[in-house]
Amino acid sequence: MKKAISVLLAFVLCSCVFLPAFAAQDASRNVPIITVPGTSNTHILNAEGDTIVPDSFDLGAFLQDKEAMAPLLAEFAKATVTDRWDTYSDLLVEALSPIWAPAIYDNAGMPQHGDHPTWSWNENSIPKKTSGFHEGDYYFRYDWRMDPLETAAQLDAYIDGVKKATGAAKVALVGRCYGACVVAAYLTVYGADKVDTCIMYMPMAAGVETEEALFTGDIKLDADTVRMYGNYWLTQERPIADGDVNDLVAALVDVVYYSGGMHMTTVALSRLIERFKDHILPRLLRASYATYPGYWAMIGQERYEQAKGYVFRGTAGAWSALIDRIDRYHYTVQTPLFDTLDRLQAAGMKLNVIAKYGVPTYPYFEGSDYLTDSSNSLTRQSFGAVTSTMDTVLPESYRAGRIAEGKGAYLSADGKVDASACRYPDQTWFFKDIKHLDMDAAISDLMTLCAEAPAQFTVHTDERFPQFMHKNEAGQVLPLTPEDPGDRKWDKKDPLRAFIDFFRALMRALRDLFTSAGR
Repeated sequence: MKKAISVLLAFVLCSCVFLPAFAAQDASRNVPIITVPGTSNTHILNAEGDTIVPDSFDLGAFLQDKEAMAPLLAEFAKATVTDRWDTYSDLLVEALSPIWAPAIYDNAGMPQHGDHPTWSWNENSIPKKTSGFHEGDYYFRYDWRMDPLETAAQLDAYIDGVKKATGAAKVALVGRCYGACVVAAYLTVYGADKVDTCIMYMPMAAGVETEEALFTGDIKLDADTVRMYGNYWLTQERPIADGDVNDLVAALVDVVYYSGGMHMTTVALSRLIERFKDHILPRLLRASYATYPGYWAMIGQERYEQAKGYVFRGTAGAWSALIDRIDRYHYTVQTPLFDTLDRLQAAGMKLNVIAKYGVPTYPYFEGSDYLTDSSNSLTRQSFGAVTSTMDTVLPESYRAGRIAEGKGAYLSADGKVDASACRYPDQTWFFKDIKHLDMDAAISDLMTLCAEAPAQFTVHTDERFPQFMHKNEAGQVLPLTPEDPGDRKWDKKDPLRAFIDFFRALMRALRDLFTSAGR
């Protein structure tokens, strides 16, 4: 009898010790992952069922339309002499407005054509998994032009639907790109009662420089970024069928840059743009993207009021309802974003941040040579990392100082990133040489691990996923190390090397030309 009681007590004791652990492990895997993607995540239809986003505008056809272009070119030439741009502005807005008219919002920031996404969901359309969740199982699609605070209500309903379909108590939310603005709005309004993990992936919730430049009129061609963007487009996107010609033109771009020709050209064009941009750009924005509350959500704190003043200059009264709407998001969601995330983490929500870099962005504003994934700076994505420009490294003295402070582990092996300055340094990953629109399996796996983890997952948790990773030419995603620091193709060359590379590319192109001609 005593032996039986002893066995029973031992069993109860073991159960008390081990069963909660197993239960916790099982529960940690019962967290469905809902991805909230960025802009253009679904087509938008009007009440008649016609697709209005994306639009069918053909820039090439427009530029070749002599009837449309003739008066524009004539008035542009006249304005460059007289410096009077009002007539040209009228003609340009009149020519371009029909492109945006079917999709623009009204002066209150609301759709006006019965707009709706092609995507919809119901209880039967949600996959009814109960375990083994991965990133990509559940995608919440929406009209990205809308006020993120209104989209948040739709997201809340979708979360309830996923919870019901899976039996999960909570979900993991992935805010991808602009989707991070929607997730931020959701967490501000609804908290984290239904959210186990929040993953900010290339987040635009702290603002986007490319959008800010347009909305503040900060348009100025940057020679450094023109060189890098031109080289990227030619060597990576390869727009010309003959591969050697792509390389030849890319080498020529370098020669023009290092000979000073590109700097002189960009300065001259920037001066011309400076003369007319303020007459034209605000009007074009009010006829298009500035009517979307979603776009205003991507204007950061430092330039938000400046952007409002620029876009709505002299017209604020007519746009007061839209301004009230975008102010509500900016001052209740974006401004206190980090306070919101800190508070929810303290209450138990897990948080992870994933950023990318190594692809140059659009070269139309000063300082656009920052480290980026082609769409957003690494500093904004990572919530604070200190970085070099695309074609340089952090100063040696700076790196030595961080090492002396005991923060050397947060420096990237390529010398470009200091992660210690991030808001959440131990919860932030950096992937190099993966452009903004690309989703690699390694990143998806990392997201799944973050969501599965019963406790906060960090850059120290799994040696397979250290803080810095890169994608090599073979397509493998590997740790960024001193022995393997990733691609350095954007670093500045010795000018003599640029000329040598050009003549080598020229010789290859000529060789191929004569070879093909002799066949």
